Amino acid sequence: MLTVHDPEAFDPTAVEVFRCTGFDLDEATSTIRLGYALDDISFTEELVLPPGGVASAADEALVRLLWLAAAPSYFKAAAPLSVVVESGLAESERAFLAALLGPGLGEFSYVNGLDPGPPLIEGPTIAHAPVRAPGLQRRAVVPIGGGKDSCVTLQALHDAGEMPLLGTVRAFPVIDAVVGRSGAARLLVERTIDPLLGRLNALGARNGHVPVTATVSLAMCLAAVRAGCDTVVMSDERSSSEANLDWRGAAINHQWSKSLAAEEQIASLVADATGEGLHWFSLLRPFSELAICRLFAERGARYFDVFSSCNAAFRLDPARRIDGWDRSCPKCRFVALALAPWLDREQVVSIQGGDVLDDPNQIEGLLALVAAGADKPFECVGEVAESRVAVRLALESGRGWEGAVALDALAGRLRDDGVWPTAHDVAEALTPDLSLTHLVPQDYRGVVDDLAGAAAPR
Repeated sequence: MLTVHDPEAFDPTAVEVFRCTGFDLDEATSTIRLGYALDDISFTEELVLPPGGVASAADEALVRLLWLAAAPSYFKAAAPLSVVVESGLAESERAFLAALLGPGLGEFSYVNGLDPGPPLIEGPTIAHAPVRAPGLQRRAVVPIGGGKDSCVTLQALHDAGEMPLLGTVRAFPVIDAVVGRSGAARLLVERTIDPLLGRLNALGARNGHVPVTATVSLAMCLAAVRAGCDTVVMSDERSSSEANLDWRGAAINHQWSKSLAAEEQIASLVADATGEGLHWFSLLRPFSELAICRLFAERGARYFDVFSSCNAAFRLDPARRIDGWDRSCPKCRFVALALAPWLDREQVVSIQGGDVLDDPNQIEGLLALVAAGADKPFECVGEVAESRVAVRLALESGRGWEGAVALDALAGRLRDDGVWPTAHDVAEALTPDLSLTHLVPQDYRGVVDDLAGAAAPR
């Protein structure tokens, strides 16, 4: 059980140092404990791995990386200028932690008015310890988030004759429904953040977005290795590398931990941690969100009535969680817009439970997606250019979008601003960038090629 502290006051500006204090893996209970501290306030996070896993030489190295990946959740409560890793860091680990606390917390820094660079990271430099490959078997684990992207990855692997396991961190009704519809077996990792963090938030701690995909990725890598699988297949797309804005000389990207830069860094660390026994990569890296929506529309019909990309469906507090779509957030707006070229209007309305693109109250939020008078929202949405292309393709699709009030307003604004998408813009948005397949193992290149053929302009 986690220790619950009950401080009476908390001043984030008075905190001098954040410390990564240690970690352990209890084989008897498959429980990982990750330790951190802000000055003399200590935290312990717990993750419980699926039962029945087999220990390997890679476990400690992967737990170390997971320990670093989860650190931003606790560091951000005060964001002090000094970080100490008491056990020391290999140079590659130090660079990873600097990236997590720098660009990984870029949005957090922007929202809180802090400098976007990483803090000073102290602690001895230690030698990288070579790890023996754990002798894994040819099988993939696909992390499932309940949204369209992981459904596309899962369906692509099924179509290629693969039988992947599904991986999830925490259970949510939407994810349970997608897993159930797939018919595949699941590896479930339970994660419990130290409840003290919520207490500090109520007392005025700094708060904001963290690079959670890094934590999920490494938890899935550990679960995969212990299940004997040699591959973790992510569903992060080309669009996630686009920054939301530039601020104080830094590119601020809500999706940094899904970006190509993060993928390259994590893939290298995972390879080192497992003696190159485990491959971690994104199958969808060459594709825009708009192209992925096309693939989902054409191949993912079995998931139409169970998936959701709305964050409100994944709130930790069940009392605040919704079933499906709230139709009032940037992700709901973007999914409506990106599916509109590929599905009939009635289908999109049925999926979301309402017509986002015909609602005049949605116009302002939709304009932000195409960068008309506002910055790109801090959400997991597509590139500005592909959102603009989606407007044109939806209106030209013949799928019933004529007269949709909000969509017509978007089209009018794009024409007035002189940024109506050209045929070249359409091709750019839909053509997969196959130069981004350098992290995809040869065994999976055929799956990417198949998807590329289906997503390309035609």
